[in-house]
Amino acid sequence: MVNRMDNYGVGMRSIGIACGLAASLLCIVAGISLLCGAELSTGLGLYFIGKGLFVGPMLIITVLMKIGCDRFSGKGKEELPDEKA
Repeated sequence: MVNRMDNYGVGMRSIGIACGLAASLLCIVAGISLLCGAELSTGLGLYFIGKGLFVGPMLIITVLMKIGCDRFSGKGKEELPDEKA
């Protein structure tokens, strides 16, 4: 019997990677656009570039390493249906 959780995990992994890439690109673009603006926005532009270089890759690493997912950490195995039945 095929476990439905396998298909759900692949879909969530793809969504997580796409969100990580989108967050990284949008923050970097916003930071560059703020850097090109007034002098007062230089600090905010650097903040957004740093955020884009940190938050996006961390989202992708988290999705790829499956951190926080009970299915891979061994918790809740008794609630999953038995594949032999």
